[in-house]
This record gives sequence, C-alpha cells and structure tokens, in this order.
Amino acid sequence: MWSPQPMFLIVRAKIGVNSLAEPLRRALSEIDPELPLANVRPLETVASAAVVTRRLALSLVATFGITALFLAVVGVYGVIAQSVEQRTHELGRRQALGATRGDIMRLVFSSGATMTIVGLAAGVALGAGTTRLLVSLLYEVTPLDRWTFGAVALILLLAAAGAAYVPARRATRISAASALRSTN
Repeated sequence: MWSPQPMFLIVRAKIGVNSLAEPLRRALSEIDPELPLANVRPLETVASAAVVTRRLALSLVATFGITALFLAVVGVYGVIAQSVEQRTHELGRRQALGATRGDIMRLVFSSGATMTIVGLAAGVALGAGTTRLLVSLLYEVTPLDRWTFGAVALILLLAAAGAAYVPARRATRISAASALRSTN
C-alpha cells in the first residue's frame, strides 16, 4: 500500500528564505503543477529542531548532575559537622594533651577524606556499570572515558574538601577546658 512521504528540497543561496519561496513555487509548478511547496525554512531552523530532544536530555542530565554535586557537598558537610560535634570531648582532650590546630584540622580532614574516597570508589564502580546504558547520549566520549571520570572525581574531591573545611575550622576553635568541662 502506498502512503505519501514527505519530500525535501534543499537550496543553497545567498539571499534570504523569504525571497526564495515564490521563485521556488514557480519552478516546481513548471515541473509538476500538483506538487505543493510548504514549510520553507532555513536549514539552521531544521537542524536545530532535529537536535532539540537531545539538547533537552543533555540539559536535564547536566541539571541532575549539578544537583547531585550539591547534595553530595551538603551531605559531606553534615556528616563531618555532626562527627566534629560528637567528638568535641575527644578533640578537647587531644588539645589538652598537646595537639596543635594543624593536628586537629588534619584529623577532621582525614576522616572526611576517608569517607569521600570510599564514596568515590563506589561511585566510579556504579558509574562504570551504568555508562553503557547512556551510550546513545554520549558524543565524542567513550563510556569509560578516563578524563571524564578523573575530572568528576577531582571535582568531587575538591567539593568534599571545601565541605570539610568549615567543620574542621570549627573543631580548631574548640577550647580544651570547655570541652573537658561540658557533659555530653
């Protein structure tokens, strides 16, 4: 069974689309008077309409990625801040026994780094497994692109270090005497 199929005519010209429509209609009617000419558009419009779905999908993925990064930073901050709060007595004792501010900062950062590295290892393993599902959305990137995975890991490490900085600074301001006096 025959069904009508759309036909496309592509014309390269140095003049605007609007000034081409009427001469093209006349040329087509000379060939076949039954042949209609509709939807005269520039190629840029046709091309952008063809990629609008992909552009929307990539925008959504980027938005979800930025949201996930924000949630990861908030989560790391919250966990480390709570850890510092719970370890106030320990940090006060360490200061009373001679720990410097640098020692306290290093202690808080090391616990944050451990948590971050474990999370990154799990994320890389899950990411390596799921990128094969997203192959159709990748452009000029292989599913296991080392540069992409490395850049994401570096961004997450820097974000986690920034999130750990505030609780670490707060931990250095804990007074050894008040931490030992207070009951928890």
